[in-house]
Amino acid sequence: MSLKITLETPKVIVKQPEITKTITEVVIDRIIDIPAQRKVAVFIDGERIELDALSGVNYDTPTEWDNAAVVAAVKAYFGVA
Repeated sequence: MSLKITLETPKVIVKQPEITKTITEVVIDRIIDIPAQRKVAVFIDGERIELDALSGVNYDTPTEWDNAAVVAAVKAYFGVA
């Protein structure tokens, strides 16, 4: 069964193919800490990535996380051990 919907006005949509890339190494260009927003983010290949493992309820003061914690959070982001 299908359901057809007629839109009142035409809508332009953007469709993108999935782009996959195999990586073996990640270079963290920059680490930023935003205490007021309780966020820790990194820049990798020019892309800003918020690290959920170190942000929000998981946020500690900058002196309480180290490079090992950032590495673990980046690995968690990419879904690797």
